[in-house]
Amino acid sequence: AVLTLYDALYKADFKHILTKHEQGAVHAADGYARATGKVGVVIATSGPGATNLVTGIATAYMD
Repeated sequence: AVLTLYDALYKADFKHILTKHEQGAVHAADGYARATGKVGVVIATSGPGATNLVTGIATAYMD
């Protein structure tokens, strides 16, 4: 589901950090945003990948 997005962003100027799990990625993006004041972005696949983002999104939203 995300492979076409990666193809489009292949030459884009951004730092890509590969994580082992979606939940860790969303918490890292939240921490990055809090520490720098910039936007943290996570790309995840649909289904279970998206479900793994819920806790981190809720944490970022509630704080």
